[in-house]
Amino acid sequence: MLEPSHTRLHSENSRLTLKLDRLRFSASVFPRVQIRSLPGFRCERDHRLRESPYGRVLVLASESSGTKISCRYGRRVPWVAPCELTLIGNDDTGLKPRNVFSVLEVLPDSRLLMIELAFDFDPGWVSTPFVWQYGRFGKSRLHNWSGNAIWFGSRRSTKFVRAYRKSAINAYRVELEVHRTWLRKHNVWTVFDFFRLPGLICPKHIHFCALNWRGVGIQIQRKSSAPKLALRHASWLKNRLPFVLDFLRHQIGLQNTHRLLVPLKVNLVIREALESWAREWPRAAFRLRRSAQSCRTASFWMDDGE
Repeated sequence: MLEPSHTRLHSENSRLTLKLDRLRFSASVFPRVQIRSLPGFRCERDHRLRESPYGRVLVLASESSGTKISCRYGRRVPWVAPCELTLIGNDDTGLKPRNVFSVLEVLPDSRLLMIELAFDFDPGWVSTPFVWQYGRFGKSRLHNWSGNAIWFGSRRSTKFVRAYRKSAINAYRVELEVHRTWLRKHNVWTVFDFFRLPGLICPKHIHFCALNWRGVGIQIQRKSSAPKLALRHASWLKNRLPFVLDFLRHQIGLQNTHRLLVPLKVNLVIREALESWAREWPRAAFRLRRSAQSCRTASFWMDDGE
């Protein structure tokens, strides 16, 4: 089956930008003084929370990079960590290693709780109709859609995917958010484990593929008692890949629908972007050069696991 013409690649590297959009950590203690005195950050607010396992939230913003820090502390229940910290990158660059390490060095025994990667595509290349017709995100089921936004999975599941037009940066963004259960399963404990992510994410959790309609027709002829009607019904859904696959599984009885999928070249660009991004992050602990006015703790280490 030939790949649609609008997916043919030219200048691939310029048509996708991968960014680390958000990170969430837990820590065994909350070093409030060190957090509030981070160089280049100013306190935006520090207030009480209602109906939350934490009593307070401290929000800091970087004056130069646009990075924001949201730190929840003062736990009210014993089963949450003493401190939960979220780093949020700006839309243009995301979170860079220097942004993350400047914060993590004051957090003892930090553990990853969530990683959110933003795949910013050229909107003339990848769009909402493209994601509808070719997008697959592992076992995450279609959750909802509204206008130009599509959601797969949920924020309570191990993985959450959101695809939408990001007008502020003139890009079509696909956000992949993986949570603690997924991270623990794949031994991603700290930022030093980011080198594992390319092989884990692509093609298993973000994948674009087209249906082999010749193969679909053959399978429907074999399985369906009314093949012409079934094929017509499937063709009505051809621009909605999740709906077509559900129809083939539940109405026709096909079990291995993935065998009818043909990968698109965009997957090679995604994998290359992931590998290039992962190379920016160190694989082992290191020590930063610090001035006398900087925070006390300046060493990083990898934990031996739990």
